[in-house]
Amino acid sequence: MVIDGIKVSGRVLSSDDQEGLPGVNVLVKGTLLGTVTDVNGNYSIDVPGSESILVFSSVGYIKEEVTVGNSTVVDITLMPDITALEEIVVIGYGEVRKSDLTGSVASVDIEDMNKMTKTSLDQSLQGMAAGVLVTQNSAQPGGGTSIRIRGTTSLTGGNEPLYVIDGIPIEVASNGSGANFGPALNPMSLLNPDDIQNIEILKDASSTAIYGARGSNGVVLITTKQGTTNDTKVTFSASYGIQDVATNLEVLNAPQFMEVVNQALLNDNNGDESIASSQELWYTQDEKDSIGQGVDWLDQVLTTGNVQNYQVSVTGGKDKLRYYLSIGHNINNGIVKNSNFQRTSIRLNLNSQATKRLGIGGNLTVSDVGSSFIRTEGDRQNAGVSSVMYSALRYRPTKPIFLSEEDDEFAVDQEVSNPLALVEKVTNTTNRLAVIGNLYGEYQILEGLKFKTTGAFNYNSSRDNFYAPQEGTYLGAINGGIGRVGFFNRSNLTNTNALNYNKTIGNHRINAVGVFEIIYDELYRVLDEGAGFVNDNLREHDLSSASNASKPRNYTEEWGLVSYLARINYSYADKYLFSASGRYDGSSRFGENNKYAFFPSASAGWVVSNEAFMENLDFLSQLKIRVSYGVVGNQSIPLYSSTSPFASDAYVLNNSLVTGFHSSRIANPDLRWEQKVQTNFGIDFSFLEGRISGTTEYYKDVTKDLLLAKRVPISSGYSNVISNIGSIENSGFEFSLNTVNINRQFSWRTSFNISFPKTLVKSLGEDQFLLAGYTDFIIKNSQIVQVGEPLGQFYGYINEGIAQTADDVPYTLGNTFIGDYKFRDISGPEGVPDGLISQEFDKVVIGNANPDFFGGITNSMSYKNLEFSFFFQGTFGNDIMNVNKAFIESSKPNSNLLVSALDAWTPTNTDAEVRMLSFKNVDVDANTRYVEDGSYLRLKNVTLAYNLPGEITSRLGLTNVQLSLSGQNLLTFTKYSGMDPEVDAFRNNSLSFGHDVFGYPQSRIISGGFSVTF
Repeated sequence: MVIDGIKVSGRVLSSDDQEGLPGVNVLVKGTLLGTVTDVNGNYSIDVPGSESILVFSSVGYIKEEVTVGNSTVVDITLMPDITALEEIVVIGYGEVRKSDLTGSVASVDIEDMNKMTKTSLDQSLQGMAAGVLVTQNSAQPGGGTSIRIRGTTSLTGGNEPLYVIDGIPIEVASNGSGANFGPALNPMSLLNPDDIQNIEILKDASSTAIYGARGSNGVVLITTKQGTTNDTKVTFSASYGIQDVATNLEVLNAPQFMEVVNQALLNDNNGDESIASSQELWYTQDEKDSIGQGVDWLDQVLTTGNVQNYQVSVTGGKDKLRYYLSIGHNINNGIVKNSNFQRTSIRLNLNSQATKRLGIGGNLTVSDVGSSFIRTEGDRQNAGVSSVMYSALRYRPTKPIFLSEEDDEFAVDQEVSNPLALVEKVTNTTNRLAVIGNLYGEYQILEGLKFKTTGAFNYNSSRDNFYAPQEGTYLGAINGGIGRVGFFNRSNLTNTNALNYNKTIGNHRINAVGVFEIIYDELYRVLDEGAGFVNDNLREHDLSSASNASKPRNYTEEWGLVSYLARINYSYADKYLFSASGRYDGSSRFGENNKYAFFPSASAGWVVSNEAFMENLDFLSQLKIRVSYGVVGNQSIPLYSSTSPFASDAYVLNNSLVTGFHSSRIANPDLRWEQKVQTNFGIDFSFLEGRISGTTEYYKDVTKDLLLAKRVPISSGYSNVISNIGSIENSGFEFSLNTVNINRQFSWRTSFNISFPKTLVKSLGEDQFLLAGYTDFIIKNSQIVQVGEPLGQFYGYINEGIAQTADDVPYTLGNTFIGDYKFRDISGPEGVPDGLISQEFDKVVIGNANPDFFGGITNSMSYKNLEFSFFFQGTFGNDIMNVNKAFIESSKPNSNLLVSALDAWTPTNTDAEVRMLSFKNVDVDANTRYVEDGSYLRLKNVTLAYNLPGEITSRLGLTNVQLSLSGQNLLTFTKYSGMDPEVDAFRNNSLSFGHDVFGYPQSRIISGGFSVTF
């Protein structure tokens, strides 16, 4: 019974055709009052008062909420929900009904993704979709990720997927100006994740061949939020989180370090303390007693960071105009001092129905990003600045922070930079501006026939500043300071013209599209650098004052792509499905004789559950079998690879040194595309009215014509020429499952995915193997690529423990001794063990960096106004080369070591696993001691949210208020002894991966936030 109520009436329309929608549920929020629209979309309902909120919902449409206010007539237009089951799935250059889909397309649950504390979109994809392996390149703010969709497809070309945002392709290989010594700024970090409406990941040729030369590595289609033809809705959200290091390594404190140094001196002098104690490095008892605990250098460089997100959005519109406007600000202050990332972004999406037949609109995103990177990953030293984590772990705890108590100048310890100087004195910043947008016009020529033309632009500019001062940094000190400044501008223009036809005739449904597309991309870089400054006052701001100033270097890169493509989708009686596509690409990246290529695909599907003989199987909601085959290409190769560029060289002419030019490599006009032939077989199923649904797939992809260096006769004057000579095979099984476990007042749903990938090297041309991996002096050629074997194999010696007697010594490597590591003698020149250890005969495969399987599982529960979810993600069966351990476990104790060095081998401690400490120690090569199981299962996210009851929000004049608390990276279950098992020190390098090399520590984040809609 309604007391002093208001009668409200109106009409609900569909945005597709502005026709009335029948059967729409109209409810008064927070009550049991409700009604349903009639055949014309009309409704009438009594509501308690002006503060009442009407909720309009219908299958296949986005739910809308409207406050009644003083209106007695409330008309509303509902937008199709393109992510709804059995509705519309976004694919390349169009859309298709989910039930008609014959390709392999994974939809990402945006609701689950938005629970993550994230800086960029790609970080949120981890564990969310089958077949998509996401690994952090760097855990530092703004750091990138490595994304592999169904494995590695190229050894030297790009392996990252193509991102398409509202129809605009985004090139991931944008690495800034080259002046920055941190990780390349992640291009996906330019996009505000809160602006995303849905994400579709295209995995097989049926889905990706429409992108031709850029589809080899998969495609990530991103659709941003659009306006609605309803009352204006404003949403403001904010969150604040604190982050600290999740796991740390334990190194020696000052007394322990002194003990280790003295033990090493005793070892080197046959235990004779009288000789050992006379050495300069010997620590006396007085020194031990007075040192205290020394300096904890990890504690000096690590801090408690914070993550902040603020977002305001406005959406709404009228019958002919819809708009979405958002402003977002993200701040991420990292757990290593002075590492940070900030992004301010503005997005505007406009769509207008100018006339009955003509629609126009556009999207615009402006992002301003600033970041301060800390050198951590990949190696120990780079261009005058040491890795912060290397220095923090190796700097002697006995050394003071400053040269003296009266002087605040940072000390330098031998060849290791002062860790605190690296974070407080080194400049390593990037400032970047991105402007991305498009304008479109769509005209309906006839019923079912539309023409759409789109002009898109993507502009990026950045400035990178770097300076390593003379104070506190080793190479900065010996070079008098080193500075760099770089500028970078990139413009990408795309024009797409599409003719789309949709028609249903009886049981026949046809969707066809034909497209002409042209792309132009230009990149311009300027780089200036110098070394040898009088002082550090002006740093990189006055490079001309450097005594060793280089001439500014600038260069331009440009490429173009012209394409013709077509696709047809056909469905008969919702049972028999067929799709075919073809794309003809011409790319300026390739040789004169192979600029053009054709990329076809075909797929078919059978909806078995719609057959008459399946009618009695009431428990079966859907069963669809599909198969696809096609060819896609990879044009992500270095520009001008087919040409013969010139390089300068100095030579003597008439007793004078002059500069000349020579051809630096052989041109190859026959250089062509890397091509991948893909086969996919899938089954989609659904039971119990959709409460259990999922997909299982098997795929096999063969990439041929890999770009590799082919040896040429020495008489040519060159060592090799870039050629198409190799092939790789990827295959695997994928399985995803979604269940609605409970669907009452308490609800519980689960999403699960798992993938079993395999990558096999089929050919390397004339070679049978390539040596790759880490190449520092302590670990050499740690990986091998072999024909007939999986990619990612670690290559080294089998460690058999420690040499205990003189008889063991000949079986050890190099200039070694009792107490050193002993390696297995595998073979020799005669094919049998020869008593000598050599790289040629005794190195074998000792592990593999690729996982046997990976996946993720999400559980989401709700009860009344409470929501709770938790998400686990992991990889299993992969190995890690722990380069950190090789450096800091048993090297010469000139610098600090791990605490495991306290249990190193001595004549009285022969059961030890760590070799004897010695200043004579040789650096060990890759061996099984440093290969560890990298499997892990991580509690990636836990979120608890509370929605204020409707009666409270309505009194406040609000539509919705949500409070939330979340934790990220709370627990990690792993056997790996390093700081974190998620490693990728060499950032997307297909020949060198799975190495842990002084990376930025993983953080654990606890955050709280709120969201208000009115």
